[in-house]
Amino acid sequence: MAMELILGGGLQLDSVQSFAALVQDPALSWAAWQHPSKVWALLQGVDVAAAKHLVELVGEETAHGLLVCLLEEVDEHRFVDFVAPLVNNTKLHGSMACIVSKTDHAVITEIVRLARTDKMELLLAARPHALAAVAGAVDVNRIGTLLAVMQMQDEIIKKTVLPLLDFLEHPEALASLVNNADPHVLLWVLRGVDVDHLAGLLTLLDPSDLQDGGSIVAVLKACTAEPELLQDKILPLLQHSDPARLVPLLRGVPTERLLEMLRRVEVDSLLRLLEHTKTDVVLRVCNGPLDSMLVQVAASLGSAMKNPVAASMVRKTTNILSAGIMVAQKATEHFETRLQAQKPLLTQCTDVLDAGTQHEASEHVAFTVSL
Repeated sequence: MAMELILGGGLQLDSVQSFAALVQDPALSWAAWQHPSKVWALLQGVDVAAAKHLVELVGEETAHGLLVCLLEEVDEHRFVDFVAPLVNNTKLHGSMACIVSKTDHAVITEIVRLARTDKMELLLAARPHALAAVAGAVDVNRIGTLLAVMQMQDEIIKKTVLPLLDFLEHPEALASLVNNADPHVLLWVLRGVDVDHLAGLLTLLDPSDLQDGGSIVAVLKACTAEPELLQDKILPLLQHSDPARLVPLLRGVPTERLLEMLRRVEVDSLLRLLEHTKTDVVLRVCNGPLDSMLVQVAASLGSAMKNPVAASMVRKTTNILSAGIMVAQKATEHFETRLQAQKPLLTQCTDVLDAGTQHEASEHVAFTVSL
């Protein structure tokens, strides 16, 4: 039946010979005989020379394994509308081969089933190894989120997604967001934050920050139920803050505390606070009691810093305050160390006190501490 359909379909001899060569692989042969109309659709639309070139790049075993999955799961119309145009575009073969060699066949199959050809061609213009790193790291259960990113407007893909893939030294960071962030929130971030700030943020964040429960993922997940907070506070914070100052804030302040503070404080005030105040002072302010005093301090400092002279004065003042805090911390640590060293002696003195020689023990302690 399969051979009759193929021979009767008006295919050129080289296409028929290609089919004959393919079915020498037992697994592929079985899939081909099971789905003759799909094989016919593929051979009808694919340029044989282009197909051979792609198979050489990918490797025959990998190519055959992927084709088995496609024959089993993909509608025959997708072979005509999606697979054939990509296979025939030899300029994209390098990117395609890199992706196929590093990506689970189940992920590729879902992309072939659901992605648009024009979007795929656009994305394949990115750095091949970056594309492969992202596609290879995406969980098959999160393929819907990846497809949502792939279906974004061409302008967003060109201005944000492609430059981001080219810039990131470790593109797996983007895959981590795909795996762990809510898809709607991720799309808002890609639309609302420019590539420079996104790349800077993803470069500074550790892999743990991008996992479930990590600093940035926890904030983004919390915004799923509060889209207004995301649009009014989180996106402006990501877009307008220095990533080097923002990352310590995300790590150093518990998610719920940070979100509650953002609900109460204007984002512009927090941005000015981040810009003109030392990080350790900002963390102490943000980790303080969430009462009206904290809100008033943050708002007042933020408003005052609109004036460059005032901002400079606040910066100098907080630098002095930060230095004072460090001195106080060192003094406290020194005292605690000495106190720890005196514990055995204090225990002995307690025993003496229990024996009824309170006055002598007190003098002994005073003399020892004075040393």
